[in-house]
Order: sequence, then structure tokens, then C-alpha cells
Amino acid sequence: MLEFLEAAPHDLLSRAQLSVLPLVNVTAFRVGTRFNAFGENPNRGYLGLPGESPSHEGRLLLAHCEFLQEAARDGLLTCHEDVLLSHGYIYSCEHAVASGAFSQGLLAVTAAYFPLHPDGAVDGCPVSGGIVLNRYDGSFESWLMRKGAARMACVETPGQHPIEQRIAAQRAMIETFPAGALQARD
Repeated sequence: MLEFLEAAPHDLLSRAQLSVLPLVNVTAFRVGTRFNAFGENPNRGYLGLPGESPSHEGRLLLAHCEFLQEAARDGLLTCHEDVLLSHGYIYSCEHAVASGAFSQGLLAVTAAYFPLHPDGAVDGCPVSGGIVLNRYDGSFESWLMRKGAARMACVETPGQHPIEQRIAAQRAMIETFPAGALQARD
């Protein structure tokens, strides 16, 4: 994220309003796990699905609902890593039945760095062509789509590749995102 902000073209930043949440799951990051210090998944519980409630971090985000809705109006990109895999993929939501230029642009960047996840399933979700499309679960991303975001992508870099490659891929996806969101908006 820092590399992107340091090198981002001025004309892009003058057209796009970017909001950054650099790290949501601080307690898990410190110890290298997915779940927070309370054993909660910080990316579930936002839609009130049965058996799910927001984590400590989730409650903090929900307390700023109006700000987050406005910040994600034109689009939302979250950068994740799937530490168990050697293939990249993206979760993408668009208000359409098929993935559009926005999702395909991010997928092309993913494919430039990693082999794409084979068709089938990932974490119980159907994946086709490297995309899990329009999956609404209890995640932060799904919640913001339901609250009015125009589009969303959650990019998943494969943790089994070198860290430098994963960082370069995330930066390239972050660079692609604002232009794709603005193009889809215009």
C-alpha cells in the first residue's frame, strides 16, 4: 500500500477518493494466525447470518458504518492472502451476472504473477476461471456491497510463493483497482 501511495499518479489521485484501512486484524497479525486474540474470524458476522456475530474488530467497523459506506461507494478492494495455496484467485461482486472489466482486470494482474486457482471450489465456494463471483457471505466485503458499494474485489495471493512476489502482485492489484473502479463508474 505504501509503495502504491508513494508512486501513484497525481491525475489518478485527483479523480479518486481513496480510503485505506491498512490492517484490521492486528492481534492475529502479531502472532501469524487468521483468528484474533478472542478466537474470532474478523471477516464474518457483518450480515447477521445464523450462528455469526461480529468480532471485536467487526464491531469497531460497524460503528463507523456511514463513513465506510461512503468510502466504498465506487468500489472496495481488500487484500488477503491464502497461506495454504499456491494458486491466486479473487472474490468479486458486481451488480451483474457475469464478471465485467473490473473483475477481469484484477484477474489479469493475478494471472501475471501466479497460476490461477483451478475450477472447482475454494473454501467451499465455487471458483471458475480464478473468480468466486457474487458470493454473499457474512464478510465485510459482502456487507458493504449490500450497503451500496458499486463493486468489490477481495484478492487472494497464494502464501506459498516468495514474499517479494506476493508484495509485487498486491501492489499491482492496488494500482489496477482505482482505474478500474473509475472506468466502471464513468
